[in-house]
Amino acid sequence: MRDHWVIGVSEQGAVHIVRTVTPFFSAKVLGPARAIEGIESEKADAKRHVLCTGHVLHDFSWRGEPPHGAFLERILAEAEEAWLYITAMHPHLARLVEDH
Repeated sequence: MRDHWVIGVSEQGAVHIVRTVTPFFSAKVLGPARAIEGIESEKADAKRHVLCTGHVLHDFSWRGEPPHGAFLERILAEAEEAWLYITAMHPHLARLVEDH
């Protein structure tokens, strides 16, 4: 499962997470201090999702129709697991999000 994710940094310093298998998507990762106004719950949403760390997946770009329901929740749980794993191995990525 962890092979299905890539974390990257744009030229402007924004951090993105990318799912490399169907359904494909990319999302910008925002730090807890930059949480989007109006996000009050961790409910799964194809537009934004709050991780257990307080980071926010936002500005999703889905290739094709985004999934719904339990399938969407599973994919977002996998994204969270990938974020936790990758940032544990490379803590500077989480700091980049905080600083950007």
